[in-house]
Amino acid sequence: MRVAGIWPNPSTVDWPGKLVGVVYTQGCSFDCVYCHNHPLIPFSGGRPLSPEELVAEVEETYLGMVEGIVITGGEPTLQPDLADHVKALSDAGYEVGVDTNGANPRAISSVLGSVSRVALDLKAPLPDYPRVVRRPVSGELILETFRLLNDWGRGRPPWSWEVRTTVAPPLVGRQEVLEIADLLAREGFSGTFVVQAFRRDGTRPEASFLREPTVEELVGIAREAAERSGIEVFVRSRLGLKKISPGLDARAASTGPA
Repeated sequence: MRVAGIWPNPSTVDWPGKLVGVVYTQGCSFDCVYCHNHPLIPFSGGRPLSPEELVAEVEETYLGMVEGIVITGGEPTLQPDLADHVKALSDAGYEVGVDTNGANPRAISSVLGSVSRVALDLKAPLPDYPRVVRRPVSGELILETFRLLNDWGRGRPPWSWEVRTTVAPPLVGRQEVLEIADLLAREGFSGTFVVQAFRRDGTRPEASFLREPTVEELVGIAREAAERSGIEVFVRSRLGLKKISPGLDARAASTGPA
């Protein structure tokens, strides 16, 4: 697996309710203009690590302080030996989570026996994918991954199966979030839906046309999505996580830093 880096400090954000380490893989099949990890898009870079080498570096970095490891990117499912690394981490006693853009359902299927969490970045309504990710991608592939994970996630503990959407007006805004919420409702969504704000820090100059939504704007969008779809929506912001339930107002306690 080609690893771009290992985050040096334990994270409380990447897996709500758990203290985890984070491993970044090199290479991504999308080119989202709002990406703040854009140095990880090219397939050149990083360094190859065997499963045993990855476990050793994780243990050296975190010194037993973390419960789990999240593999993110880049796009982890582009690593041909992802399943071997996930199993090695799991066998070493770590709960393992994988972040994915959803374009490789076969690779996701190969790791479901060893992971405890998967987070799918649902970028846009399916017909809008080429516009948002700036790559030719089939919405049917994304839907296949979603359905695979939705079946896998049924009955699992909270935050095992997450769908998240980055709000980056005018590219992805209120209407796009409402359409995504409609899709989740139609599919009988079994996980946790999160909307989060685009942040300009670390993005490329070409993202200058995008606007950072306010927390109030995110809460308003989440409330409308919850009422329209009948599903709970979480807002992830600099203030923490806020749960918006259908039929309730937006008052909810923060559940941790964001």
